[in-house]
Amino acid sequence: MVVHASFHISNVNTLVLKRAELDRTTNISGVVFGTDGEPSGEIQGIAARFRVFRVLGSNPLSGNLTLEDVNRYASSACVQGVTTITDLHNDLADQTVEVYRAASRRDAFSVRLVPALASVSHTPEQAVAKLAVLKATNNDKLHYGIVKLVVDGSIQGFTARLRWPGYYNGAPNGLWYIAPEELPVIVEAYHRAGIQLHIHTNGDEATEVAIDAVEAAQIAAPRPDHRHTLQHCQMADAAQFRRMKSLGLCVNLFANHVYYWGDSHYDLTMGPERAHRLDATGTAQRIGVPYAIHSDAPVTPLSPLFTAWCAVNRISSGGRELGKATEALTVQQALAAITISAAYTLKMDHLVGSIETGKYADFAVLEEDPFDVAPEAIKDIAVWGTVVGGRVREAPRA
Repeated sequence: MVVHASFHISNVNTLVLKRAELDRTTNISGVVFGTDGEPSGEIQGIAARFRVFRVLGSNPLSGNLTLEDVNRYASSACVQGVTTITDLHNDLADQTVEVYRAASRRDAFSVRLVPALASVSHTPEQAVAKLAVLKATNNDKLHYGIVKLVVDGSIQGFTARLRWPGYYNGAPNGLWYIAPEELPVIVEAYHRAGIQLHIHTNGDEATEVAIDAVEAAQIAAPRPDHRHTLQHCQMADAAQFRRMKSLGLCVNLFANHVYYWGDSHYDLTMGPERAHRLDATGTAQRIGVPYAIHSDAPVTPLSPLFTAWCAVNRISSGGRELGKATEALTVQQALAAITISAAYTLKMDHLVGSIETGKYADFAVLEEDPFDVAPEAIKDIAVWGTVVGGRVREAPRA
C-alpha cells in the first residue's frame, strides 16, 4: 500500500506544470529540466507527482480499493499472524474511506486497521480538518489519527538523501520529496494540532533534517508524549539515535532490508562500514529509543516472524552477516518489536500489543514456541491463525 522511489510521469503539459507550481523556481526535487532550463514535462518522485494529481483533481493510484481487496488483505494478515496492520500512505479518498468503514464493521473482519493520511495530497490545514471528521468514525477495528510525511526516496533506488560521503559507488544524491526548508513548517503545523506524525526517512541526511524539524517544533510548542516516529531510518548513527531519545521520537526500522538489500548496500550504496549499521536496532535498544521493526509490505512480503528473524540473525540473501555483533536483537527483543513496541509507536499500546486485562484479546497462534526453536529457524514457524477480540480465525490454507 506504499508507493516508493522513482515514479516517473512523462509528457505533463506546460499548463498543468504551471498550475502545480512546478517550474524553474520550485524547491522540491523531481522536476526534470530541458537544455533550455525549463521543465521538460517529465517528473520524478511522489512530491512532484502528487502536486500534478492535486491540480488534475484526482489520483489514478487512489480511490480504486474495493471491499474484496480489503477482505483479501485481512486474510493475508491472518495467514501471517498479524492482528493490527497499518496502511501507512493513503490519501483516503471518499471511496477508500467508505470501503474501510464497511469492512471494519463486519464481525468477521480479522484485523485492526490503522490508516495514515498522506500529507503530500493535502495541506496541513486540510489534513487536520479531514482527520477530525475521520476520527469521529473510528471503531474497534478502524483507527484514524496519524499522518505520513515522506522526506526522501529509497537507498536501493538511489533516491534517498545521504550525508557525506554520499553513495559508495559515486551515484548522485537522491531526491527531496519535501524541501528541507518546508519540512519544519509542515511538522510544526501538525505538531501544534496534536497529530502524530510518521516520517519516512531512508538516508541519514533525510533523517537529520527530520530530527531538526521535530526539535524545532518541540521548542516552538513543547508537547509531551507526541511519539512522532521515523519510518525506515536505515542509516541513522548513534548520535542521531541520541537526539531521537532526547526529543521523544520513536523509530520503526526496516529490518527486512538486511536480507533483501544488504549485499547491494555493502557493495554499491553504503559501503562495508555503513552497511554494518544498517537498520541499527541494537543501537536503538542500547540508547533507549522506542523502536519497532517492519516489512513495508508490499515492498517486501508481510511476515512478522521473518522480520524478527532478520533482526535476530542479520544475514543478507547472499549469506553475509551485517552488524550481528553490535546490532542484532535477542529473540525476546525482536518479538517485542513486532508486538508491544509496534503498538507503542502507533499510540495503541493501551489497546493491543500484549495480553493484559483491559486490552483487546488479540494474539497469533503459532505451531511452535519461538523460544524453543533455534534463532535461525524463527522464520519457519507455521502460523495456525489469529484471535482478534476473542474471535478465533484459522488461517486460510492454500
